[in-house]
Amino acid sequence: DNCTSPNSRPSVNQIERHPFMPQWDVFEYCVNRDIAIQAHSPLGQGSTTLLEHPAIKSIALETGITPAQVLLAWNIHQGVAVVTKCSSESHMEENMSIFDRRCSGLAPKHMETLDEIRCDLEKRGGEGRFVNPPFMYKKGAVYSWGDYIPPRP
Repeated sequence: DNCTSPNSRPSVNQIERHPFMPQWDVFEYCVNRDIAIQAHSPLGQGSTTLLEHPAIKSIALETGITPAQVLLAWNIHQGVAVVTKCSSESHMEENMSIFDRRCSGLAPKHMETLDEIRCDLEKRGGEGRFVNPPFMYKKGAVYSWGDYIPPRP
């Protein structure tokens, strides 16, 4: 069975990924092993904390795109596929428009600013995870993220 072979590896790793939670260690691990990364919740489940972050809003204003498009372009620019929830046809069209020329390339200064958001969040003692299923905090379980369920940002 290839799934249990010690030589098998996943083709895709789906992780929560956005500037509040870039998961650089997982990103590097996957890139070094040719494992594709797929970002779920790249918009922080629609959280205003992420979508209205001052740096994200500033980049959106400067580039003429929406904060959601900034967040999607950040992942796409790094070779990370994204999975978004679309609550309406207009949201779907907005998400798909990141492949237009004006959305496709954030400037290096924009990418650096977005990359630094996590550092600023950590300095303030913040947690960047929006998806906190209780079953992932089971004491003693091998799949556990720990015993403490952090509050949403």
